[in-house]
Amino acid sequence: YPDDSLALFNSGGEDEQFLSSESLSNADGNLTLAVTPTMTEQPDIAYFYLKNKIGLSDETMWMITFEAGTVLGLTAKNLDWKVSVLRRNMKLSDDDIREIISKYPAILQKSADKKLAPTILLLVRALDLSKAELRSMVVKYPCIMGYSSKNLLRKVEFFTSTMGYSVDETRKLVVNEPRLMCAAVETGMWPRMGFLCREMAIPIENVRKIVQKNPKILLCSIENNLKEKLISFLVMRLRMDSAHVGKLLLAFPQFVDYNLDDTILPIAVFFMTDLEFSPTEFRSILLKWPRLITNSLRKIKHVVGFLRFEFNLDASQVKRVIFQSPPTLGLSDDNLTATIRFLRETFRLDDDDARKVVVGMPTLLACAIDSNLRPKAEYLLEAFDNDEKELKAVILKQPSLLGYSLKKRLQPRLESLTAIGGHPRSITIGITMTEANFQTWLNEKAIKIAENGGVEPPRGTRKKRTPRPRSSAIVLASDGREDELSSGQKEASALDKSSPERKSRVVHWKR
Repeated sequence: YPDDSLALFNSGGEDEQFLSSESLSNADGNLTLAVTPTMTEQPDIAYFYLKNKIGLSDETMWMITFEAGTVLGLTAKNLDWKVSVLRRNMKLSDDDIREIISKYPAILQKSADKKLAPTILLLVRALDLSKAELRSMVVKYPCIMGYSSKNLLRKVEFFTSTMGYSVDETRKLVVNEPRLMCAAVETGMWPRMGFLCREMAIPIENVRKIVQKNPKILLCSIENNLKEKLISFLVMRLRMDSAHVGKLLLAFPQFVDYNLDDTILPIAVFFMTDLEFSPTEFRSILLKWPRLITNSLRKIKHVVGFLRFEFNLDASQVKRVIFQSPPTLGLSDDNLTATIRFLRETFRLDDDDARKVVVGMPTLLACAIDSNLRPKAEYLLEAFDNDEKELKAVILKQPSLLGYSLKKRLQPRLESLTAIGGHPRSITIGITMTEANFQTWLNEKAIKIAENGGVEPPRGTRKKRTPRPRSSAIVLASDGREDELSSGQKEASALDKSSPERKSRVVHWKR
């Protein structure tokens, strides 16, 4: 009740005086009663218990009046018992109690002994919940306490039996997204799981991983969300197949949480119109970095403008950088500037050289300086005996050298190369090979170095191959006319053409 209203309660059955002052006035001929409310708040009245002891706001009290009016007919002792059951079993604070009642006033209508306590016990036993985990679930979605035991067990069974989760995995799932315990099984979660498995042809083991990463996908509307984004946009517009869709959802299942019209489509239109990417090219970009849609269109345009006008790349170079390294679009100006400055200063690059390195290996822009680029640069400079000029030439020739792992690829292969007496610059050849091909190449190179006295022969000094003797069976006339060959030569030529061991040579024609 508002503070300035008059309410008369008589809990003792005897007349009590609730009016502190009365005044009668007949100025206009009518009697007027002036009241100053100083009534004593009764401890067994539900309203005063909730208002004063629990500390509910006026808004919450009105909500209780309209949505759970029978609560006001209960005794304060009854309400206090229900609150104590909730408080003890979940270690709820006063703020937690107020939040639960404001979200779900009907919880005060539930019996403490027949409903609240059994439901708490069921959830703890079925999901092996701790008090802290149960508290986080109930505070977020107190309506969980309103479902029947049969309903709650059916949902737990859906996760453990139908989807194949363990009890531990199910517990983590519902603690992270308590709304799953509020969703229907037959008309909600089951159809959504079936849509992903049957219509999108995603294997059930991948669906389990997707749901673990983003449980909200089992709460999305099929018609208004999943079909529009997965079928209309990804499949029909970007020409993805089911394998592509499954890969994207595995990498970033939160894709379905973003608005199609306000976020995803504007980005797609910008890429396919302003940047002139084809649908399949934008598909590749999205598969490489699905988190592209987490950036605003303004942010994406800003980074494109930085590359185009601050770094002075032409349109085709910008397209290459974005296509090869989409995460670049999520970097700040300071990050991009620091990386470019590091490359220039470390390898003594001018502006054109820096652009050549970045366009040759766009992913360098997304690499961390201190934990990635700097250790590689220091190791390479030491391997090249601090010959900055030689190292610069190698980096310009193959910028991708800085993209390989230092511990797993670059250092082991460079050490293997120098161990046989090879020059470090030859790493530009061996770094791109598979392990088997690298070992074969390394063995052949070791033989050549041994033949050259333990020193790698300088480039351009390879021995010229001795030309193979031409087959005497095939003789071309000087003017190229076959009709001038002798009959014996023609027969030999015909026999030689049919032979699988026939020799051949390339004739270059000039117009």
